[in-house]
Amino acid sequence: MQCKTRAFFSLVIFFLPLSACCQQTFNADSVYQHIRTLSETIGPRPMGSYAERSALDWVVKKFRAYGADSAYVMRFTEVFGKRNHINTNSGVAVGLFRGKSDTCLAVGSHIDSNSPESAGANDNASGTATVIELARLWGARPRHYTLLFLSFGGEEMGFYGSQYFVDTYKKIRDIGLMISADMTGAPGEIITIMENKQGQAPRRLMEDAFRLNRSMGINPLRYPTHFGAINTLLEAAGSDHDPFLKVHIPALVFSTGLNTSPIHSAQDQLRTIDKSQLDQCGRFIDTLLIHYQSGTLPARKLDHYILWELFGRLLFIPPWLGWATILIALAAGLSAFLHNRRQRIRMDPAQRPRFAPLKLALLFSVVLAAAQTGEALIQAVKGLRYPWLVHVTAYLWLMIFWAIGGLWLALRIGRRWRWNPDPSVYAGAALILLALSTAGAAFLSVRLATYPAASLLLFSLAVLCRPAWLKALFGLLTPLPMLRLALAELTEMIARLLTANGSWIDRFFESVLYTLGLSLVALGFLLPFILSFAWVVLKLTSLKKMLQQFRSRTGGVLVALLLLVTTWHTCRLPSHDADWRPSVRLNATNDLRTHKNSVILNGNEYFEDIRIRAGSQTWRFDGRTHKETVTMPFTADWMTITGEQTARSGKMDTVQIDWLLHSAKPWHTVKLLIRPDTLTLEDVESPVKFVHHKNKLTFEWGAQPPESLWVQASWLLHPGARLIRSLTAVYAMPPTALTVTSTVAAVSYRTTLTQTDTLEIKDGRIRTPSHSD
Repeated sequence: MQCKTRAFFSLVIFFLPLSACCQQTFNADSVYQHIRTLSETIGPRPMGSYAERSALDWVVKKFRAYGADSAYVMRFTEVFGKRNHINTNSGVAVGLFRGKSDTCLAVGSHIDSNSPESAGANDNASGTATVIELARLWGARPRHYTLLFLSFGGEEMGFYGSQYFVDTYKKIRDIGLMISADMTGAPGEIITIMENKQGQAPRRLMEDAFRLNRSMGINPLRYPTHFGAINTLLEAAGSDHDPFLKVHIPALVFSTGLNTSPIHSAQDQLRTIDKSQLDQCGRFIDTLLIHYQSGTLPARKLDHYILWELFGRLLFIPPWLGWATILIALAAGLSAFLHNRRQRIRMDPAQRPRFAPLKLALLFSVVLAAAQTGEALIQAVKGLRYPWLVHVTAYLWLMIFWAIGGLWLALRIGRRWRWNPDPSVYAGAALILLALSTAGAAFLSVRLATYPAASLLLFSLAVLCRPAWLKALFGLLTPLPMLRLALAELTEMIARLLTANGSWIDRFFESVLYTLGLSLVALGFLLPFILSFAWVVLKLTSLKKMLQQFRSRTGGVLVALLLLVTTWHTCRLPSHDADWRPSVRLNATNDLRTHKNSVILNGNEYFEDIRIRAGSQTWRFDGRTHKETVTMPFTADWMTITGEQTARSGKMDTVQIDWLLHSAKPWHTVKLLIRPDTLTLEDVESPVKFVHHKNKLTFEWGAQPPESLWVQASWLLHPGARLIRSLTAVYAMPPTALTVTSTVAAVSYRTTLTQTDTLEIKDGRIRTPSHSD
């Protein structure tokens, strides 16, 4: 009996932690309410803004309410960009929940939104709300490892909050794992990124994450392998896990809605949040925490691999295998090139048609032009620049169908041209281009080079093998690796974000150059595959006959019917909806010295019933224009610069300034530029952060700085030089009492004020001449 009693109590003690964990469940309703608070009650939260600071303080209160042993905000007042040094007032909310071990599991999210117009519901109030709910759960659970819940400011500007935390947190070496929740509220797959240029998160961490995800039966976890090949090189997209990876802390991010959520726009609102996805993402991260709380953590190091999910299995491809693939492909390419030269058809040079590859390139230009014709027709019918904003995939299919029509037309044109009947001419050119692409890409990234290497290997096999069906198979598969790279997993997200640049292309000549540039890039990208396809056609009589039948008038009728149906169907699809809308901005400028001002209405889409109302005046814009100048005199003398400046004569004058920059309205950003009219400034000192480039001194403040800014500084100046002082302030508001309304577009405002004057140094005094330089 005594032994049984001991056994019973042993089982109770063993399962007690697990039962305690199971008593607390993730509550998506609470998460939803937290998102409401962040996105609607607090609102847009650009880095350094009052709203961001309020959100950080609110998160700390939540951590304290849930039993954090320590909760506070780590403030930072400066950030370093690639070309600037910004004064700001941002921070990191920290909630520490101690465990039996000092080793920490960190769970973080960024709290800022990307602009004053974006409420940032999914990006990233959803991730922050998820972290808060996880803090509530783990505040009531037993913990072996210490838990660190974090909310970072300044992610949208460049991971500034997380980088500051990694650089200054005293116990950073105690962190054994970091999980970032960046957008957890949009339906669909859960995307993970776990790498940077230095390497990847430990293999074991990825295996655990994928295994637990599949065991839960929730939306699948996916890694964008092909997008990752480009992103690792360019570092164009990332999140707050990246600074942790840089110091070899295992870290990864979970995101949703990258292709389906209207992030970085005014449409990123609470209505886009899916509670079911919140529940799935939250429970998934919670399960991962439970798993590691009851076991050992991954090694604190980075691994090096290419993650590929194939038929439901994870493949961790080591870098040496990438190099091996490249070398094998180049060797196979050389062998195929030599074999191809031996297959040349002997012809009289005078009878041999010339410039065959160039002719192919010209014909393919017809295919490229046709591929853009379908979209152009819909643009003309609908009067839109981006009719595909809602249905990106449908327009990609439309492009493919019109490219087929372009192929028919190119074949009709090319039948009257003299072509070189020797397949080796086209194969040799294709092999050379693919080998050069592989070698060039290898200098940038081994991972990136595996794509042209795979195409080179496929075409080399097509040239070297004997059976006709294998030649056809390998030859037709040749472009597949590079096309997969071009059409990576996050193509829709990239395409939509690029439409923001459309507002700056406002002339026909610029549009033509932009389209021509994209066409030339596409032509260069696809030229090796055009040549390889020509080789396949010449090698396979059956395929050549099929193309001859395709280019017939009957084939043309069938192609025309296909294009008519697909274009009609695509044209009927809506171009805009509640999530995907164009944007229009009223940009006003005012020079406070000359009193010159301008008002320009600028959008990334053609204007549709846009109205400006100012007092009794109304302006209406509609039609094929997306940039208009509005004649509207106004005065916005909101800012002043006062204070003292002194100079002490010597071999070089010592200048000291004590200026007050003040604004009657909340400014968005501020920049003070000081430069001499000759030579340079030297030995600059100031308690305010600045950037000094020889003859230029810049003080810059980020989103919504205080309305009064003190600038104290000193420097050495060459005698006789004058100082040119320029103050530029940007406001996220209209310049006067006016409103811009649109039935379709999201509206925003920017007013830029400038004040430039010249300071002259004479007899140890600095004065402002009666005229400005």
